[in-house]
Formats: sequence, C-alpha cells, structure tokens
Amino acid sequence: MLADVYGRQAAELIHVHHLTQLASIPEGAEIDPVRDLRPVCPNCHCVIHTRQTPFTIEEMREMIAASKQIANKTEQATPNAVPDL
Repeated sequence: MLADVYGRQAAELIHVHHLTQLASIPEGAEIDPVRDLRPVCPNCHCVIHTRQTPFTIEEMREMIAASKQIANKTEQATPNAVPDL
C-alpha cells in the first residue's frame, strides 16, 4: 500500500507499536516482543497516537473497516471518479 504512493523503498516499511506507552514502562523492564509489541504501518502508528490515550489495535481495525465501507459506497455511487493520490 505504501509502495503505491511512495515507491518500492516503502514497500516493506513497518513501525513497531508498544501496547503500553513507553513513558509508563519502568526503566530496565523487560519487553516481550510477542506480548508487548505490534507491527503496524507508519500511517496507522501515527493515527494511533493522535489522542492522549492511544487508539487500541482493535479500534484501528474498526476504523479501517468503517473507512473501507464508506469508500466502497462512494465508489458505487461514483464509478468513474478518479482517486486522489
């Protein structure tokens, strides 16, 4: 998806989101990558942190699903529309 906009160099770009905010993790605490981290695209990671209490992964899934539903309805209503890049 990112490669469609930014080219090949962005094809495998990924961020790692800490499920517990870094400021809340005691110094020296052990991080379990499976339990404590989630891979997310850079755009999603940015959106996750747009509010004081970050969006959860599930909230992001719901947000994306809702956005796709709206896009599908818009596409059906305007089949010849040119998408913004």
